[in-house]
Amino acid sequence: MSPKPLNVELYAIGTEVVYGLTLDTNTHWLAQEVVRLGGDVRRVTKLHDEFDVMVDAFGESVSRGADLVISTGGLGPTQDDVTAGVLARLTDSDLIQPDEVLDDYVRRRGVGSRADLNPTLMQMASVPAGADVLINGAGWAPGIRVPVSGTTFIALAGPPREMKSLFTDHVAHYLAELSPSKSASTRRLVSIPAESRIAPYMDAVMEAFPGAYVKARIADRRREGWTAVDVLVTGDGEVEAAAMLERVLEDFGVRLAVDDHTMDAYPEDEAAG
Repeated sequence: MSPKPLNVELYAIGTEVVYGLTLDTNTHWLAQEVVRLGGDVRRVTKLHDEFDVMVDAFGESVSRGADLVISTGGLGPTQDDVTAGVLARLTDSDLIQPDEVLDDYVRRRGVGSRADLNPTLMQMASVPAGADVLINGAGWAPGIRVPVSGTTFIALAGPPREMKSLFTDHVAHYLAELSPSKSASTRRLVSIPAESRIAPYMDAVMEAFPGAYVKARIADRRREGWTAVDVLVTGDGEVEAAAMLERVLEDFGVRLAVDDHTMDAYPEDEAAG
């Protein structure tokens, strides 16, 4: 039996995100990356950037036994950017401005000393005492990694470019090392035009291969009369995951062929995320 994957929860922080004024693309991207690296995304939540609301929500993640919580947003210089403060409350620690962050600011700003840094930068430099600092090479607010009662919290900046840079530089390798399993996925075209007609085949494959995920993309009509289908599996390492994917695809193809249906490659130049 494969080891249990990491239980991961994602939070998009920002009232503008909750109200639909800003489209949350961050958790969409993060979910794909976490699954690719072997994590199991169990919950995705949007939160108002209100201190008590965030404290309660993060505390509930701990109570649910989440292994890893990744949040985006709330690390900026405005009054409602409170993510660092929330994590300080949860860890019963003070907010500090670490030397490595201030030194990075001085170097990149080209100023003479820390005394030349403005209050905005000083606020963005704040992290809970004892937290791991994730230097933000694409912006200014550093990421934060801190344990809370068995759950590791990672806070990333909200701007997508900064979030992706922080994840790539500091989180991807960390997550890959922690994850006991890895995933492999593909998208294929099936010569059946309706999801309801594909469903029995997909259900049979998932029953034969517990843990496999097979889902039709009903809005994707790249080829008339065909339906795009996503297939995702996990395994103990990349090699085993890739081998499992081949077995699942072979089984899927055999089941389709019994009823004279076929499966074809998805056009690579049109395959989106």
